[in-house]
Amino acid sequence: MLSLADLIEQLSYSMEQHETKVIAASRFSSLTAAQIHCLDMISHPEEGPTFSELAERLSVSKPSVTVAVEKLETQGYLRKVQSTEDKRSFNIYLTDEGKMISKLHDDIHRGYAESIERALTQPEVKNLKRLLSKALGYMKG
Repeated sequence: MLSLADLIEQLSYSMEQHETKVIAASRFSSLTAAQIHCLDMISHPEEGPTFSELAERLSVSKPSVTVAVEKLETQGYLRKVQSTEDKRSFNIYLTDEGKMISKLHDDIHRGYAESIERALTQPEVKNLKRLLSKALGYMKG
C-alpha cells in the first residue's frame, strides 16, 4: 500500500490533470492555473476583496496581486471599484466572464468529488468526509 504522502501527491496530481484537461477544452484555455485560482479567490468566501485581502487569501505579496489584477482586468475578467469609505482602497469584483470561470472551477471540483463518491460506499464517503474535516481543522490551527 502507498504511503499517505504518496496518496496525497497522486490525488493532487490527478485533480490538477483533470482541471487542466477541462480548462484546456473550454473557451478559457488561455488562462493559467494561477489566474483561475486568483479569480476563484476573488469570489470566495465573498466577492469584493481589497488588494490586501486578496494577497492574504492567495498567500502572495500585494505587488504580485497588483500585477495579476491589472492583467485580468485588461482581459475583461474583473474590475476594480474605488472604495467609498477609503479613496486609497479598491475592491475587486468579477465581471460576468470572471464569474463564468469561477463557476467552471467550482464545477470541476464538484465533479471530481462526485467521481470519488461514486467509487466509494456511503459509509466510506461519510468516514472520508469526517477524516478530511478533522485533518483540515488541525491544519488550520
